[in-house]
Amino acid sequence: MARIIGICGVGNDPRTHAFRSVEKEWIGALLRGMRCTGTTEDPVLDFECLCFADLLDPADPFGGGVQQDFICRFGGRRVNRTRDFLTHVSAYLADQRVREKVQQRIADRVGPDTRVLIGHSLGSVAAYETLCRASAQGVQTLISLGSPLGFHRSVLRTRTAPNAAGRYPWPVGLRRWVNVYDWKDPFAAKVRLRPLFGDGRQVEDCRVWNWAWPHAATAYLMARPTAQAVTDALLSASDFLLCKSVQADAVGVRQP
Repeated sequence: MARIIGICGVGNDPRTHAFRSVEKEWIGALLRGMRCTGTTEDPVLDFECLCFADLLDPADPFGGGVQQDFICRFGGRRVNRTRDFLTHVSAYLADQRVREKVQQRIADRVGPDTRVLIGHSLGSVAAYETLCRASAQGVQTLISLGSPLGFHRSVLRTRTAPNAAGRYPWPVGLRRWVNVYDWKDPFAAKVRLRPLFGDGRQVEDCRVWNWAWPHAATAYLMARPTAQAVTDALLSASDFLLCKSVQADAVGVRQP
């Protein structure tokens, strides 16, 4: 089981040859960011990248039951509502069987050595909900990148009721949650997650500027708050130099 698990958003299918390059790009981007934190040597990251496009049913791109508030708010922000995006979001939000399959895939890869979950876009929703399951407890750090969890009324409320203060559960055993968002990223809703989860003070919201690629996963991974959170988690566990898994031969990362 990898110490760092990255969970992709929509559009990445593990059955395709291109997915292998996605994993290398994530590693390369994270290494670039880690150099900016003062790291003098590149670690060999014990990293695994997961995606779940193969678990989502493409039959109906609107999913029938997907919350219209979620779709309309994205449309109002002039987001290009592609078939893949609508299919994956609606399938995950509206179909309990799909959610269970996605969360089980993540839980199956979380082991006693797993320190960090990094979720990008819809992957951050799946990561959070998986951590709320008893079978995935033990992860110490959650990093959400470009997360739509700010659309909590549409993304979470139908499945997870907030408490009397309007906040959602904090995953048991989680020590740290770093939420990284670009203020231009429409999927991140320009909403801080800190007031919405736990006691309202635990999530660390970090705003970044991803230049021309506000929602790109590699841009978020190169951002200093992301790299610093990973570095902190590995150092705290005396696991900075790691072995096994994909070698970091993707240091030359493509621009998003």
